[in-house]
Amino acid sequence: MTHEAAPPPGHAATIDDTVDEVLRREEIKGFRLAAMGRLAVLVVLAGYFLTHMSPPMVWYPLCLVVGFSLHSVFMLFFCRLNFFQSWGKYIVVVMDIFLLTIAVLYPNPFLDETWPRTMTFRLHDFVFFSLMIGSVALTYTPGLVLVAGVTTAVCWLGATLIILSWPGTLTWADLDVTGLIGPADTITHFLQPAFVDWGGRVKEALSAVLLAVLLSIAVWRARRVVYRHAEADRARQIAEEAFGRFIPHVVARSIVQARRLPSPERREATVLFCDIADFTALCEALPAETVVGVLNAYFDAAGAVVTRHMGTITQIQGDALLAVFNLPVSDPDYVTNALAAAQALADLVATERFSGETIRVRIGVATGEVVAGGIGGRARLSYTVHGDAVNLAARLESLNKTYGSTVLVCERTATLANRKIALHLHDTVSIRGKQHPVAVYRPASSAADSRPSGLPAADVSTLSAVVAV
Repeated sequence: MTHEAAPPPGHAATIDDTVDEVLRREEIKGFRLAAMGRLAVLVVLAGYFLTHMSPPMVWYPLCLVVGFSLHSVFMLFFCRLNFFQSWGKYIVVVMDIFLLTIAVLYPNPFLDETWPRTMTFRLHDFVFFSLMIGSVALTYTPGLVLVAGVTTAVCWLGATLIILSWPGTLTWADLDVTGLIGPADTITHFLQPAFVDWGGRVKEALSAVLLAVLLSIAVWRARRVVYRHAEADRARQIAEEAFGRFIPHVVARSIVQARRLPSPERREATVLFCDIADFTALCEALPAETVVGVLNAYFDAAGAVVTRHMGTITQIQGDALLAVFNLPVSDPDYVTNALAAAQALADLVATERFSGETIRVRIGVATGEVVAGGIGGRARLSYTVHGDAVNLAARLESLNKTYGSTVLVCERTATLANRKIALHLHDTVSIRGKQHPVAVYRPASSAADSRPSGLPAADVSTLSAVVAV
């Protein structure tokens, strides 16, 4: 199996694309909510008509309820389609308001014919248009709300002009203002069944536009809030995904949510130091872009191994990888997890290729008290660890060169492993910076690692070396 380098960040989906998709889903939810709200209102109206009207007068309003219900069902099931989201939603809203205007303008034909149609404006039917505009606001589409308001104003003024054109319709212009008309005459004229106050209708049309403007502003602000939340969620996902390649996702999530690195602390931890063997020769033999591809593919796979074993990668420098276990969150099995990760890394490079190339690694594992936290200045902080265990892990990694081994472990790690992982004492060596010789252990599975050429087997168990990194 060959590991290829991950694609560059520029190939990933942009934040704006993701946020737009979130907003589109919210719009669809809004249309569905508006459709279900309309259906609920229509059911209530149907119940009212059935309880307050008798046949045949009840048939007309019931037919209107059925017609608007079918319109709502259409919106409920087709709001996900692309044509609806692009232009269909505007046609649906315009048709809704137009049909409502027709229903108001031409009332129930089963009513007494002596009932003047001009009385339509005395029945407060305009409230249905306000409800219509309010339901459109649930779609999170400011432009659609404005279209609903303007369409309502146009249709309502159009209905007013139609009624004013009917014979016998009275307005304020028909009041004889040349004579001495008193309040009683004005009231009598106003109460005529054929009277239409066109000024009031203009005010209602303007109120529809103003209502739509206010609601569209509110919807626009709501969209901005949704946008910011979606953008923040996407940014957190990207940060968690980026951190999650080097630390467990639970740790990445806690860091992102807290918006800061964990506070500095002192704790015993196991440190794993891993380096690519003969990396200089690899760089000389391969083109630079190939070397970068190898490193990207290798670190991508190695990061997955470390995080799978609850480790945290605190540093990648050149071809070296530094990981810590039991930080920044505690792990009761941190020693065995570190040893398992070391063996998994050794198995990884032994069985797989990275961008078509085979590599070898050297690994040192040491346990001890370390100090961990955010280190750096205001411009840049990084989470890292310091302590004797870090230095010892690096020196054990380098000591692999002497033994021709892959993994070397310190005595403290071997003791805490408590036979959960098979380790055997390999040698006791003197290491620079240590006052006393250090016992070095190797995993049992590494016993077949090659020895340096010319070194007798008998000398391996007694070798003393001074290691410098």
